[in-house]
Amino acid sequence: MRKHALHLPSGDSDVIGLVEKGMLRKVGDEPVRIYYGTFLPYMIDADARATVTSTMIGFPEKDPTEEEHHWLVQNRPAWVVPLEEHMSGKLGKKSRLRPLDR
Repeated sequence: MRKHALHLPSGDSDVIGLVEKGMLRKVGDEPVRIYYGTFLPYMIDADARATVTSTMIGFPEKDPTEEEHHWLVQNRPAWVVPLEEHMSGKLGKKSRLRPLDR
């Protein structure tokens, strides 16, 4: 897997929409399956990375405050919790997924 790739659920409507809009691109075909579905590696497209800023999508530019962090946790997609459980080993110890950097 590429260094900056994220495993995302390939059937999720938001992921599909971001791929269709050219914001994300699939960078591999090796799936990771957990009970939420099939996750494939994606990267933010280089043009999108150069154009889109954190503030454009409503994210803090620097480390989030406690309030911003709480809002982000409360408003993340439903598939994030199963992914975190999988990465922490609750669903299997042989995960190829790595925890997100904080």
